[in-house]
Amino acid sequence: MFRSQNTDTRKGWATRLFASLAVGLVFAFLTWVMIGDHRHPMAIPTDLDFLGSVFTLLLFPGLIAGFLISGNIHIANTWFVALGNFIFYLGIAQLALKIRERRKARRTLAPSASPNQSSATRGT
Repeated sequence: MFRSQNTDTRKGWATRLFASLAVGLVFAFLTWVMIGDHRHPMAIPTDLDFLGSVFTLLLFPGLIAGFLISGNIHIANTWFVALGNFIFYLGIAQLALKIRERRKARRTLAPSASPNQSSATRGT
């Protein structure tokens, strides 16, 4: 694969790390809010009932991790589920930001090549 000399692979690692950690923490907190042990259960308004299904689907990777660690589908520790969601969504965000960065670098490199240069490299 062609890689130009002026692209630095370490560029933007802090931003990717911070954003990935933020996404992972948001989903870990969402796990705790949805299935955590609370003193006062939160009442969800009837208009927002459909969000429970959406959140359950989003929390599914952590639920699988919690079931695997606990060994029982009925007794999944909330902290294991939150940790599983944190790790899963941290990785997804890291991957998505890395792909975005590569596409952005490819897009900035592509317009710099003129049509005359491309025909010269083909040997015509």
